[in-house]
This record gives sequence, structure tokens and C-alpha cells, in this order.
Amino acid sequence: MKRYLPCLVFAVAAFAALPAVSATLTVEITGVTQTAGKMMIAVYDSEASFRQQAVRQRIEAPVKGTMRIAFDGLPAGPYAITLFQDLNGDGELNTKLFGIPAEPWGASSNGKGSFGAPTWEAASVPLPAGGATVTIGLE
Repeated sequence: MKRYLPCLVFAVAAFAALPAVSATLTVEITGVTQTAGKMMIAVYDSEASFRQQAVRQRIEAPVKGTMRIAFDGLPAGPYAITLFQDLNGDGELNTKLFGIPAEPWGASSNGKGSFGAPTWEAASVPLPAGGATVTIGLE
């Protein structure tokens, strides 16, 4: 047993030195009808951080039709994506009466909330080690 201990220590150290497996999360945004403003995209990795602290954010120029934005280097696991098209450039999702969004928006799983934003459960999607594409239709 003692003679195998150095091999075991070496094997554990070798595995610990390997880089973490990372995946690409591709967000496909459909139904873009205007090129005004900026597309604001946020990726969250937990229920605790959802809609509070994104692990990744991007601001992109809108393209009519379908847009694809890739987020590389994410560990496999659950994620939720929210996005909106900031038409007036104020950096916020503007709303109408009763909090109804006045600008195009969407969430992963096309999650919707009851009288408000979607929950983590409604919007979370799995990201396997091989990567995934999540399609979000603008509302």
C-alpha cells in the first residue's frame, strides 16, 4: 500500500491541475424588429443572484430578425438569461401602467412571471459541458 501512495498523490495533483471544463452558452434572440437602441443581455448562475448580479453581461447593437451572442468559458450547470432592447438608451427596462414592459424583452425558457418578472424556476436552463443554444423570443 505504501508504495502506491506516491502514485495516488501524483494522480490527485494531476487532476487538480486540469483546467475546469467550460462550455459555450449561445443566446439566440428572435423577433428583433427594430435596430434602435442596444440589446442588453444578462446571464445568471443561481437563484440567489438572479436579476441581482449577473455572471456575464453584454451590450450589443440590435440586428433585425435573429441575433446570436455566445458566452464562452462558462462551467456546466443551470443558468438563466434575461434581456431587453433599450430603445431610448437609458439603461433600464421601461414599463407602462402596472409594470408592463414598454420595451422588447425576453427571458430564457421564454419564462414569464405572474404580475412581474419571471422566477428562476421559470427561466433557468441547463448548460451541459458540450454547450447549448437557448432561443429567446422578444415580447
